[in-house]
Amino acid sequence: MKAKTFLAFYLTFFFLALAGIGLYQNEILPKSLEIVHIGIMIAIIGIGLYQGYLKIKGDRMGQPADDEFSLLILHRSASFSYIF
Repeated sequence: MKAKTFLAFYLTFFFLALAGIGLYQNEILPKSLEIVHIGIMIAIIGIGLYQGYLKIKGDRMGQPADDEFSLLILHRSASFSYIF
């Protein structure tokens, strides 16, 4: 498993662990707000796992990690953020 793929899964599970500890230790939040927090965490974790799956699938199919279009978008966003 390449470093970027491992990083996607590592950050996803790290976020899950930290969020779980935070919700477990917090007894002040009302139940309805806890359900909203858990829903947001599940959505973020699902997105992270899906991105990791797509990266592994692309590696198995032999697709390049960085194509020309994604590099163009990356350069444009970097120059835009540097300007502002």
